[in-house]
Amino acid sequence: MELEDAIRPRWYILSSRSNKRFVWDVIIIIFAIQNGITLPLQIAFDSQISKEEAINDLLDVLNVITVIIFTIDIAAGFLTSYVNVSSGDEIHGAKMVARNYILNGSFMIDILSTFPLDDIYVGVLGGESTNVEKLMKVFGILKMQRIRRISKIIGNMNQTQETKAFFKVAQMVFFLILYIHVLACLLWTTFTFSDEQTWIPEVDFIYVETKIFDDETSFGKKYLSMCYHAIMVFGLNEVAPREEREIVVVFIMMIFSAIANAYIFGEMAVLVQEMDKKDIDF
Repeated sequence: MELEDAIRPRWYILSSRSNKRFVWDVIIIIFAIQNGITLPLQIAFDSQISKEEAINDLLDVLNVITVIIFTIDIAAGFLTSYVNVSSGDEIHGAKMVARNYILNGSFMIDILSTFPLDDIYVGVLGGESTNVEKLMKVFGILKMQRIRRISKIIGNMNQTQETKAFFKVAQMVFFLILYIHVLACLLWTTFTFSDEQTWIPEVDFIYVETKIFDDETSFGKKYLSMCYHAIMVFGLNEVAPREEREIVVVFIMMIFSAIANAYIFGEMAVLVQEMDKKDIDF
C-alpha cells in the first residue's frame, strides 16, 4: 500500500526524468568541474594564487556561488524522485525519497563537501590557519562526486548506442585529465607539506639541488612539472620520493593509479569496440 501511494506523482516532487532536472544536473556538473579544477589548485598552490589579487577575488566569488548552488542541490535531493531498482517504479513519496537520499550515502558526502569546513574551523571555532585548515579544505574535493551525473545524462540521451559510446569515451578522457590534475596538485602538496623541501626532480639530479620551490620559479613551471610527474605516477614510473611521508603518499597514489589505469583503459577498449559495432555488423 505504501509503495502504491509512493508511485503517485506529487506536485512538489520533481521527477528525476524531467527536463528541469536534466538542466539542473547540467548546472551542477559545470560547477563540480569548475570546483574540481580550482579547489586542488587553491589547496596546493595557495601561496602563489594569493599573490594574484584579481584571480583570488574571482575564486572567492566562485566559491560563494558554488556553496549556494550545492546547498540548493542538497534541498533538491529531498524533493527529487528516484527509480526503485527492484521494481523499476519511479518513487515520488516524500518520506521514501528523503530516506533514500539519506541512506544511500549521498547526503553525508554532500554535507561534508558543500560547506567550507576550513573557514568554519578558523572563523567560528577559532582554530589557527595551519595544515589542519588545509586538510579540512580537502573535503571540498568531494564535490567532484557530483560529476558522476554525466553518466546519468549520457544514459538518458535519445541517441544510438554508438553515439552514447562516443560520449562515454570522451567522458573517460576527461576523467583521466582531471585525475592527472588532482594527482599533480596532491604531489605538490606532499612535497611542500613541511617547511624544508628535500624532493628533487629527476632533471635536477645532476645538480643535487632544485629551484622548483623557489619564489622566482613561475607558477606555470611548477604546475607543469607536477603534471609531468603525475603522469609518471599514473604510469607507475619512478618519481624519487625521499621523505617517509612522500614515500607513503606516492605508494598509495600508485596503487590507486594502477586501479584507475586498468579501469579507464579497459572501459575505453569496450566502448571503442561498441562504437565500431555497426561497421563490424555490416
